[in-house]
Amino acid sequence: MFRFLALCAVLLLTTAAQIYTPITSHVLDATATSQAISTNFGTQARIMRIHAEEDIYFSLGISGSAPVASITSGSQSHFLPADTTEYFRVSPGSEIAVIRQDTTGQVWIMELSK
Repeated sequence: MFRFLALCAVLLLTTAAQIYTPITSHVLDATATSQAISTNFGTQARIMRIHAEEDIYFSLGISGSAPVASITSGSQSHFLPADTTEYFRVSPGSEIAVIRQDTTGQVWIMELSK
């Protein structure tokens, strides 16, 4: 019984240490042209959660880089399938741009901090 409780405590502490706090969120319309967030990620941002209702490509950049998302092969854009949520490490001041693959839809982006 003691071993079971010790294992539960270790798992609980490990999970609690990985919890991030939401800072702010952005909603972008993924259309046929690249759309970027209007403000850079905040100084507390360490992780980005992104969810798209349609297939999209996104591009991340550092402050001042003005990323442009593209669906062409060989670009620096990353594919995110519809109805998928992913987490990515980001730097404070990062920027993001999105573009749709086929169908226009919304993309939800949340900045997270430890």
